[in-house]
Amino acid sequence: MDVPSTALKSIQNDSLVHNFSIRKKTDLEKKTLSMLVTQRKIELLEKYRRIENKLNECLSAADFATNKEEYFMNRKAGKPKFMTDDAIRLAAEEFERRDREKKLARMKTEQV
Repeated sequence: MDVPSTALKSIQNDSLVHNFSIRKKTDLEKKTLSMLVTQRKIELLEKYRRIENKLNECLSAADFATNKEEYFMNRKAGKPKFMTDDAIRLAAEEFERRDREKKLARMKTEQV
C-alpha cells in the first residue's frame, strides 16, 4: 500500500479497499516531530516524578485564575510598586506636566 491510488480486493467479501496517498514527511518535519515527542516525554516523566515524590506543581493554575486583577502587568494584582526607579518617577512627572498643560488649554478654549 506504499504506492498511492491502489486497490485491493477484500478477503472476506467482494469489496475493494482503496488506499489514499499520505504526504511523506520532510527531514525537517521528522526532526521537529522527534524533538516534540522527546520534550513531551520529559515533561511527563517530570510530572510523574513530582507525583511520586508528592511535590506540588511549580505553578498553580488557581493562583492565576481566581485572584482579582486590577492590572495586567506581570499578572499581579494591585498597584505596581516601583522602589527607586528614577526613570519611572521622571516619566510620571512629565505625564503630569503635559496633563496640566492640556487641562489649561482646554479651560482657555472653553472660556473663549
